Amino acid sequence: MAKAKIDTYPNKALERVTETAANTLTFQEVNFAAGVFQRIALVIHRVVYSISEVAWDNLVDNTDTVFVALTVSNGINDLAMTHPEIVDSVKLSGFSSGTPATGLPLLDMVIHDLSGLPGGGWIIPASPVYIAMDSGGIGAALNCDVEIDFTFIELADADYIELVQSRIKANV
Repeated sequence: MAKAKIDTYPNKALERVTETAANTLTFQEVNFAAGVFQRIALVIHRVVYSISEVAWDNLVDNTDTVFVALTVSNGINDLAMTHPEIVDSVKLSGFSSGTPATGLPLLDMVIHDLSGLPGGGWIIPASPVYIAMDSGGIGAALNCDVEIDFTFIELADADYIELVQSRIKANV
């Protein structure tokens, strides 16, 4: 279990991921002040995804999609939920009601509140952490701003190793 609680109050990390080209899986590392061997973990309380206007403007058809995810690896080749490296994600799809130039008002942000989970949220190693973005059927490179509300926690050696192993596909 936890060796020591480091934070009393939540922290906030902000990061932007920008696709390198349209419909291309792209990763942006989120840097926290903790190294891999320090046994520091994050308890993720809330993740806020703020999709760019360009992204919303390109979600015009049923086949248009935008995926954004919080992940602990940049070695995955898609954002399917079958990857244990994916901690949290959102998928947005276009909607066509059949008539061109019609649609529905869309959300500006997607908020995932994880604070109601046991322990106050998802626990992940503090390094490495990435924001990943991919799209399909989109005509432009997109970006998304992501806010992560978290606290640091120090783990005992065995607990930290178990946590890291839980996010590696070979160990699941």
